[in-house]
Amino acid sequence: ARLNDHHRLLFKLTPRKETVASYCLRKAYVNTCSARDIDPIAQRTYTKYLRTMINARLLHETPAPGKGNLRLLRRRFAA
Repeated sequence: ARLNDHHRLLFKLTPRKETVASYCLRKAYVNTCSARDIDPIAQRTYTKYLRTMINARLLHETPAPGKGNLRLLRRRFAA
């Protein structure tokens, strides 16, 4: 799968060894976009991009125990 600039930014913001909650990653992504004067992608597109990277095995996803739809994410590879 080809990654655009937003995919790459999300990948860079995702930790390799620890996990991060999907909503925390979204917050870091929006803050980074703001600092770089870039328009962030919409929430639905954000979810779609994460799913694409999970399916491409770039990110590892774990359901958060007892937290409904919350997902914990980490990188599978260094970049």
